[in-house]
Amino acid sequence: MDAAALTQAGFARLTALTPSSPCATAPDGVRERERPRAHGTAAPQQGDVRPSRRAFAVDGKCLRGAVRADGSRVFVLTSVRHDDTLTAALREIGAKTNEIPEFTPLLDQIDDTGLADAVVTVDALHAQKDHASYLVEQRHAHYLLSIKNNQPKLAGQLRRLPWKDVPVLHRSRDRGHGRDDILLSTGDEEIVEDTTTDHYRGRGRTGNGRNLLGRILVRTRHLLRAELAEALDADSRRPRP
Repeated sequence: MDAAALTQAGFARLTALTPSSPCATAPDGVRERERPRAHGTAAPQQGDVRPSRRAFAVDGKCLRGAVRADGSRVFVLTSVRHDDTLTAALREIGAKTNEIPEFTPLLDQIDDTGLADAVVTVDALHAQKDHASYLVEQRHAHYLLSIKNNQPKLAGQLRRLPWKDVPVLHRSRDRGHGRDDILLSTGDEEIVEDTTTDHYRGRGRTGNGRNLLGRILVRTRHLLRAELAEALDADSRRPRP
């Protein structure tokens, strides 16, 4: 039996079982990046219909605890719906390849009625011309790509756009798979690197280590708060259209 067809059938079955209001964490309590976003979006809209334009997040994941016979770790490429965090498609990434050639086969598992006019969000690894052409020309979808400086020409073109004239309609911050959110959620608590083997970076065997990593995280938390306050202040001063 074709593995992709079996996966698609399984996800179709799960669609009917998906709760209408996604929670902020996965069943094992882990905060996945897409879940808090979907939870926050759905919370004030109880009883409302789903958004008219569907969005999919394509991202690679490492399956924790899963290894192949040769000892290599197992990675998969997934497409997750933004509105309810349901995994719509999944493909295993071969040990001798990467995510890029799996992009098109992954989205081929989603039928045209689900992907047409939808927005597909991907990270910088998938900022490829072929991917963009596939989404727009073949699947009649939209894309939101991340561009980094490893594509200097494209990054330069984007920097030269008149961003100061573009109104900010919504602001959201989510860096490093939600680690900013987790760090800010600690409030004013002391942060301690809980290791008994490193007296320099953590608390050490005696419990009175230098805790350098913990102190760095506290300073980072302070900087994040300052950046967020500055961004919100700048947004409030920006002229509205």
